[in-house]
Amino acid sequence: TRKAPKLTAPARPTPREVKQLSDIDDKGSLRFRYQSFFFTRMTLHLRCREETLSRCFLYLQFGKELFLLCN
Repeated sequence: TRKAPKLTAPARPTPREVKQLSDIDDKGSLRFRYQSFFFTRMTLHLRCREETLSRCFLYLQFGKELFLLCN
């Protein structure tokens, strides 16, 4: 049986700040903007890690600039 999708939200709000990225982030292959969504089946193994996932802090590769605006 299928269950309704569940969003794992961040444990804390994203800080509002500007992060300067390193020179490695200025690669030509990273000079584009994209959005990603990941879907997975909820197993007992993943259920145990849901709290851990909510604490992960990801900065996506925005490209074009060497700064990332977190808002």
